[in-house]
Amino acid sequence: MCYINCVALSFHPHFYSCIFHPLHYRADLSTPAFSTPAFSVPLYVTPSVKAMLRRKNRLMRVGRVNEADALATPVNKIIVWNSSK
Repeated sequence: MCYINCVALSFHPHFYSCIFHPLHYRADLSTPAFSTPAFSVPLYVTPSVKAMLRRKNRLMRVGRVNEADALATPVNKIIVWNSSK
């Protein structure tokens, strides 16, 4: 690149491009060309399934495990049915 010229031209505007070009080049190499969503919900998790899972989690947190287990069976059936489409 132009490292030798940068020392001689330390007050010239070209100096900044000599320093920042390698930095930008390395940054471009290390960042992905595409972005992925941080969190995506699968298509088989419908709003009704989400509501049922929230209720099941709430029941588990308060210690009502039997009711949560009873709710888990229909949730599993719906998820299996939606994911097999």
